[in-house]
Amino acid sequence: MNSLLQNTIIDISHNHYDIFLNKDNVIGIGLGNKVKNGIDTGETCIHVLVSKKIPTNDLNPSQKIPETYLGIKTDVIEAGIVKPFGLTDKVRPLICGYSISPANTNYAGTAGAIVEDKEKNRYILSNNHVLANKNTMPIGTPILQPGVLDGSNSASNIVAYLHKFVVVNFPNSNSKPPNNYTDCAIALIKPNIDYSPLINTIGAVKGIGDVSVGMGVKKSGRTSGYSTGKISSTNVSIIVDFGNGTDPLFKEQIVTTSIASPGDSGSLVVDNYNYAVGLLMSGSNQITVCNPIKRVLTFLNVNLVTS
Repeated sequence: MNSLLQNTIIDISHNHYDIFLNKDNVIGIGLGNKVKNGIDTGETCIHVLVSKKIPTNDLNPSQKIPETYLGIKTDVIEAGIVKPFGLTDKVRPLICGYSISPANTNYAGTAGAIVEDKEKNRYILSNNHVLANKNTMPIGTPILQPGVLDGSNSASNIVAYLHKFVVVNFPNSNSKPPNNYTDCAIALIKPNIDYSPLINTIGAVKGIGDVSVGMGVKKSGRTSGYSTGKISSTNVSIIVDFGNGTDPLFKEQIVTTSIASPGDSGSLVVDNYNYAVGLLMSGSNQITVCNPIKRVLTFLNVNLVTS
């Protein structure tokens, strides 16, 4: 891959995304390969993600996506409407890949991985929208396994307590959407809870991996269980439908083929060799969106537990 071309596309995605996102139906842009007739050509291009492909002749000229931008080819990818998203049993020892949620809610997500801080305190890693319900849960909120949707509010299901989350910044109608890079949170595991760093079906995570377009990935999540796919775009700026009337912008995201269903949010995404690459955040019937795991761990100031 031409490094100059790659860096130019990354700069466009990070800093000039408005040129594309201001067009109707466009929800994201990123770095990817040109696809023709369903075949990856290996040619580096700008991926333009749209909620629905519309015939060019039906578009207003101002809404058409150019075939090239700054001399770089574009490729329009139908991604659907991207929204936050099995393994619903109670499981002890606690392992990741299973259902989890805060108490007194009506949803469930996925316990992604076990992480630890410098003091060796152990936590469950998942999304903000899973553990903190989009910034609304107070620190110390009980976290249940299985999640309330799959079990009950019984105190016997409490496995951890919400400890920290990175705030998701929502836009208002009077300003440019603020930047987000992660949708992540951790919950401190109760002292009496037996747990394992293993992930259902996947096993032990070996460490942190690098990310590249076309590489194979896999995950284990609450709803769809074990699934595999590949990375289709990187360094993506994308708008996510959080369902509360304001859709936040996330930058520098990883987009894969569809590997998830609602309830899989929070799953750890690993490569074919079990090195972690992303935290599953959202998706549609066509794609799945992940936060780069390196940034997640940096923001939360924790490390993955690998054994």
